Amino acid sequence: MNGGSGPTVTQSCGKENYGTSVTCSSWTGTGSVTAGDIVIVQMMAYAAGATLPTNPTGCGITFSQINSGTDSNSDAWSWNIGSVPSTTACTLTITGSGASGGVTIQAWDANNVIATSDGTCSMTYQATSSSPVSGPSITTSTSGDLILASYASDSGSPTATINSPFTQDYNGGAYFSLGHDVQASSGSITPAWTISGFYDNLAGICAVKP
Repeated sequence: MNGGSGPTVTQSCGKENYGTSVTCSSWTGTGSVTAGDIVIVQMMAYAAGATLPTNPTGCGITFSQINSGTDSNSDAWSWNIGSVPSTTACTLTITGSGASGGVTIQAWDANNVIATSDGTCSMTYQATSSSPVSGPSITTSTSGDLILASYASDSGSPTATINSPFTQDYNGGAYFSLGHDVQASSGSITPAWTISGFYDNLAGICAVKP
């Protein structure tokens, strides 16, 4: 919902599965998915030839796709956003097709934002043994944006912790990490994660207007 002291993330949900589909229903945080909330989703598929749907389904939300693409490792990704029509138990589903591989859904339940992105939401791939791992940057035009950052592993079982100024919302242990920041002033911002070991790293970023 919009209006209030500033953007907040009340809950987050993350799930990874091997195949072409994945469902996320276990939300971490406070409160519940409530009518008027804005839900932002990043979808990822880790196999060359895997196809993601245009939008996830669930929670009664009519999602819109913000942006989508394929990274340098042929991993497909998409950022999506929608408003919650009624307070309900919220289950989100990706139903993809094509090649089987790791499929990840990462979602944030946000308050005091509108269903409008700012800047270019994206995802990048890095094969690196260096820590921290930086994600793509985003340049915003509106002060007070909610910045959302996602990390997932294409292989291995890293431990990933998002670095300041981001707050970690959800840690999927060996597979993924979600975080957010409220950007005081518009401009460029880049997330980074402290990870263990050498892994294929997928990192994304998106900004939503207050």
